[in-house]
Amino acid sequence: MSWKDQTINQGMIKRYFVKVPAGQNSMKIALSRDASSNKYSRCKYFLSDNNGIQIHQSSVLYSVNKDEKTENYYYDLEPGIYEIDMDGFFLASDPSTYNLAVEFSSIQTIDKNEVSPNDTRIEFVNYFNETKNYNINSEMLGYQRHYNLMVDGNGTYKMPFTITKPESYKEFNFTLSKEEFNKITDFAFQILDENGKAVNKDGLSYRTGSITADFSGEKDTAKYVLEIIPAFVNKELNTSLSVNEITYFSAPVSVDAMNSAKTSLTLYPNNIKYIDLNFSRPEITIPADANYYGKIYFKSPSTGKTEYELPINFKF
Repeated sequence: MSWKDQTINQGMIKRYFVKVPAGQNSMKIALSRDASSNKYSRCKYFLSDNNGIQIHQSSVLYSVNKDEKTENYYYDLEPGIYEIDMDGFFLASDPSTYNLAVEFSSIQTIDKNEVSPNDTRIEFVNYFNETKNYNINSEMLGYQRHYNLMVDGNGTYKMPFTITKPESYKEFNFTLSKEEFNKITDFAFQILDENGKAVNKDGLSYRTGSITADFSGEKDTAKYVLEIIPAFVNKELNTSLSVNEITYFSAPVSVDAMNSAKTSLTLYPNNIKYIDLNFSRPEITIPADANYYGKIYFKSPSTGKTEYELPINFKF
């Protein structure tokens, strides 16, 4: 879907509502202008998901800088209606003229998104109604763990953790169910270093949130404490917090990705394709309940931009 020669005045908002088609899980948004028309542009867009949560702000399309297009890709979409809010920059000298285009696609794995030394093949299907050509490559980015924490209103939940030198940073992704989110009035979290200094802090405005900690210092191991401070409508309540903890390596490990001995492939609608991965176990010790984590990248042959990322787990 696309909108041509749209106009927005300075300081104004223009809203576009986009329904995610059934079976689609990724989206490309292109904000552009016709450079040959010499029409003025100084605008950007905000994208909100189906829960009304703002998830991205684009760069500014500015004709004075001879910008012609800003293009972004969004993955792991949920079913529902997304909102694109065009913003006419308030300092613009004239109304802005722009083109807006939205394109959906869907690459989904069959049965699983994990590989092992005895099963190195990932099978997937292009569920969009167009043929797609891609160059492919893959990386092992780190490792991840999934667990639940039971927290209550009686105080601060504290969880010590470490980041070792082969690692770059940790990311904690939090999720509450709608029912659990209705129990809380506030939900803060922070990360303290070994001296008790807060290196990062945030909170849940919605059901999901995240916080990161970078490796720092000259020692081989950096020590931290994750603190979670919930507040409930009733002090006696508690909640189960789902946590996805991802630890990223300082240097991603390259993984050979091939389709029929080639690093390029053509995806026809509703046809099963496969990618064979050639990898070995990194010499990095990870927790017993963790899996190595990575991605397969599908890149445009013409622009080199990554149009889709397929998360995968490596089991040994």
